[in-house]
Amino acid sequence: MKKWNTAPPAGTRWAMGRAGAYLYAAAQPLVNRFTAARLEIQLEEPLWQPGSKLVPGLFVRKDPTVTVGAGSEECYVIVQISQSDPAAWQAAGVEYGYSDGTRFAAGVHPGWQPVPGAAGMWYRRVPTAGTNQVFGIFDLIGVPATATGEELAAAAANEITISAWAVQADGVADPRQAAEQLGLLSAKAN
Repeated sequence: MKKWNTAPPAGTRWAMGRAGAYLYAAAQPLVNRFTAARLEIQLEEPLWQPGSKLVPGLFVRKDPTVTVGAGSEECYVIVQISQSDPAAWQAAGVEYGYSDGTRFAAGVHPGWQPVPGAAGMWYRRVPTAGTNQVFGIFDLIGVPATATGEELAAAAANEITISAWAVQADGVADPRQAAEQLGLLSAKAN
């Protein structure tokens, strides 16, 4: 009778037990790519002529404009209009405003709302859009015909400054909170 060598060849292991195939399945991996949220604004004044003069009964063209960039997140746009000596303009009757097509209207263009509790600040909530969105703030400085040379000299020394910011609307309750996020206002005590 012939003997069989039952020892495995060198370097081979045998497992004792049941041999067989196993069923298995694999899911397709999920690959996630993100894009960064975007918020872009510009403040421009293309028609402003440095050295413009305040003349009784005439208007000075001034066109500060905020542009919210295409694809920007929905946001609160806040503008602030400040003056170095507002009393000088008030004494001369000088005002910023816009033409409604038939007359001069003092203040900012329709669509801007005052930020609650913040003098000189206005806002608008701007939805996201695939194109740039342009918003005029005001477009004229009105000088009354009754303003005197002395009043206008003081009014001309007044510097007007326009600033603009945008804050994402998502997670921000209202325009006041947006201004607080920017550090423009302190949080209200409740």
